[in-house]
Amino acid sequence: MVFYDTVKALVKQNTHLTLQAFVQSLGLNYGTYHGQRKSGNLPRADEALLIAQALGTTVEHLVTGAPPDASSSDKALDDMQAVIDRHRNR
Repeated sequence: MVFYDTVKALVKQNTHLTLQAFVQSLGLNYGTYHGQRKSGNLPRADEALLIAQALGTTVEHLVTGAPPDASSSDKALDDMQAVIDRHRNR
């Protein structure tokens, strides 16, 4: 799946951490992350956003593998953050 392959490549390229250490450093459960990957499911939107922000990219880049467009990615992050904030405030 493109998401997990892109995350793995960016972690290897941009950090000195193993994938497990990176996921855990974000406060995410690696077992859950690994299970989602194995079953072909994407993480929740808030988790995907957290991963993308930590890697300095966009969720769109992680999902599609296409390089992010700076102008549209800023708007997309703002839109996604607004959705997450609304969900948290319920």
